[in-house]
Amino acid sequence: MTYKISILTPVHISSGNKNACFLYHPDKNDHFNCYRIEDLLQFIPPQKLLELQPDNASNNGKKDIIKLFNNYVNYNQLKPQYFLFYKFKSFSKDVTEQVKSLNKPYIPGSSIKGAIMNAIIFNLLNDNKEKIKEFLINFNRNLSKNFEKELLSYLFGKDFEEIFKLFSSCICCEDIFFETMILCDSDRLNMKKSNHKKSQEFSKFECIDNLQEKETKLFMIDQTRQKVFLNKYSNKEIIKKLRIFFNKRNIIIACRNYFRTIIKDDKKYFIEDQFDYFKKSDFEGRGQIIEFLNSISFDNKDICYLRVGNSTNYFYKSISIFIKNNFNEFYDNNFSLFAPIRLGKKNSPKADTMPKTRIIFKYDSECYLPGFIKVEPYEEN
Repeated sequence: MTYKISILTPVHISSGNKNACFLYHPDKNDHFNCYRIEDLLQFIPPQKLLELQPDNASNNGKKDIIKLFNNYVNYNQLKPQYFLFYKFKSFSKDVTEQVKSLNKPYIPGSSIKGAIMNAIIFNLLNDNKEKIKEFLINFNRNLSKNFEKELLSYLFGKDFEEIFKLFSSCICCEDIFFETMILCDSDRLNMKKSNHKKSQEFSKFECIDNLQEKETKLFMIDQTRQKVFLNKYSNKEIIKKLRIFFNKRNIIIACRNYFRTIIKDDKKYFIEDQFDYFKKSDFEGRGQIIEFLNSISFDNKDICYLRVGNSTNYFYKSISIFIKNNFNEFYDNNFSLFAPIRLGKKNSPKADTMPKTRIIFKYDSECYLPGFIKVEPYEEN
């Protein structure tokens, strides 16, 4: 089966690299071209490089480097590696690089797979609420070393981690390549009344441009691995629950169920409790984000949504949201088990505000929650 993948908001999957701002230079076509550092350096007199003091106390080191490149490099004589669309002037922030192959941006199959596996775990938990309740009643916090691992072992057996790893290997996800990139600004929103107008600016991000579509198989079931998996663990009770996900339709349903829950939490964060004191504020883009969240519909049962990449909130990568929604008293009383950082520090999250912050991307005059994609059956015209 073929699916249509639609990029709803800019997607950033980090390559692990940060590029210096002076590698990017605007041209006349509303592009920022990205160049190789070795190509730029051929224009710089060696003596000028020796005179640089990038770590000087006045903090002008980076400005001096930018000025040097602007004065000496003839960009018209160079061939860029790739280009990105942009809607702002020159900048001095470093750029977090989007993963690419042959300079084409893509969403790795591993990112898609990670989102699917989280959805499947969530659905397994949803089918075992009574047993989870038993676990939480008998849970001894003082003896616990890894809450999530211990919970899954209690529900599905001590070898669940090994079983699920082999199960996961049976589902193969494709890398999905796209054509265009944009350069996004970013802000981390801190939900604290005293400083919400001082949202911290981070590095810029290379992103897969939203509003792009791609036809892809998205994922497939490896029949050979599936056979090995089913034969190896045929006597395990958990197999009955996992084998249903060798059906693509059931994977889509699992993703729908999971994402519906996550969206509710995002809506609560931006629309309800967290922004009560923002009613009269000038938070840029809040209305745009709310409009986007409200536009996501679950009416069509053949469509699901995923959120992938960097700068997604903590709940997209954990089972904490399940405990929070279904066993809130335990979640509140044992919040340190679920917090992504050590508690007790200034501005550390609380049970009712976790994740305390959200990262938003900005492009032109639009604000986005990054990483949203839509998955639907592809129908040829």
